[in-house]
Amino acid sequence: MENGENFTLQLRENPSTGYAWELNVSEGLNILDDYYTQDEAPEEMVGVPGTHSWMIEAVSEGSQQVNGEYIRSWENMTGTEENSTLTVEVV
Repeated sequence: MENGENFTLQLRENPSTGYAWELNVSEGLNILDDYYTQDEAPEEMVGVPGTHSWMIEAVSEGSQQVNGEYIRSWENMTGTEENSTLTVEVV
C-alpha cells in the first residue's frame, strides 16, 4: 500500500467471555480508530460475539506489521493463545 493510505482490519471476538484482541503495530503504522460491533442477539440471549475493527494508517515506508493476541487480560500468558500477524508493505 502507499504511504498515507489507510485500511481496516476486522477480527472476530467475544468480549462477553472475557476474550478480546490486543493489537500492536510497528512504528510505521498508526491506529486511527477502533470499535466493536456486536452481532445481532437472538431474544433472551446474552454473550453473543461480534467484530472488532481497527482503522490503520501507513505512516512510514517499508515492511510493517500488525500483531494481535486473543487473550483475557487478567490471565497469565501460556504461549497457546490465538495470535495473528499481518505484514504490510508500504511504498
